[in-house]
Amino acid sequence: ALHHITTETLEGILACLVGQGETSQAQAVFQELEGLCAFLEDNQEWRGLALARLRGRLSAGDLMGVTVGRLHAAEAEEMLTAVIPYFEFLGEPAARYLVDVLGEEPDRKRRGRLLDVIRVMGPIAIPALQEGLHSPTWYIVRNTLNLLADMGDAGLLSDVEACLRHTDGRVR
Repeated sequence: ALHHITTETLEGILACLVGQGETSQAQAVFQELEGLCAFLEDNQEWRGLALARLRGRLSAGDLMGVTVGRLHAAEAEEMLTAVIPYFEFLGEPAARYLVDVLGEEPDRKRRGRLLDVIRVMGPIAIPALQEGLHSPTWYIVRNTLNLLADMGDAGLLSDVEACLRHTDGRVR
């Protein structure tokens, strides 16, 4: 019970840090906890479960939404030093979230920011982009194709080739 309460408290602290725009601090706290757990030689299952739960909280939609909001308000330096490294730290769940948000974003400038972050994430974003190639929404498929072309990844060539037969000419 004590471990459960401690994990909930840490979730609250991390969520508060992200909510205040302190993503670098939230990442540092998590990585310190992760390092401490790795340092301790008695590998106890509850530690791994707690870390997974904390990482899951950081990857939750509400906190990702806050971070995407910060992405759109950030100056170039903050993007490079705080926002992008945080999304890279979160990994594939962040890439999936960004691709989903990209599909719903009506503002061209904001879409450009999302595209920039996904592009920088590189190989981390490939699974999310693969899903984007199979979206029923034509502009998600088109944006995904553009991202893959910019990234130069040929691993999804068969999925890309299938887009040549897409029902919408803007994709073909």
